[in-house]
Amino acid sequence: MRRRLVAGAVATLVAGVGAGALALSAGAAPAVDISVDAGTSLGTVPSTGVGLNTAVYDPHMTDATTSSLMKAAGVHQLRFPGGSVADGYHWKTHTLTGGGSWAAPNTDFDHFMATAKRS
Repeated sequence: MRRRLVAGAVATLVAGVGAGALALSAGAAPAVDISVDAGTSLGTVPSTGVGLNTAVYDPHMTDATTSSLMKAAGVHQLRFPGGSVADGYHWKTHTLTGGGSWAAPNTDFDHFMATAKRS
């Protein structure tokens, strides 16, 4: 416990010193040189790398329009339930715990799979 308190105090002091240093130099204009070689590529994202999180709170997730837009955008990977709500999602009951969100009707796994098959 004492180590955590000491570490917290040190982190607070360092943060305070850093904030003070930033405040003192706020009037100075930073100089940054950036160069970009547009002819050089670091790599190519494969088509299987384009995906998105689906949201069980999104009532439009299963719309035919949504499926056609995903297909047109080249989305090949879908995550269900996507995003931060995945931690509180209950597959058996299609409910969420933790507050702040809800599961919309017709966004359960079966409806998601129908959407995925159309996309």
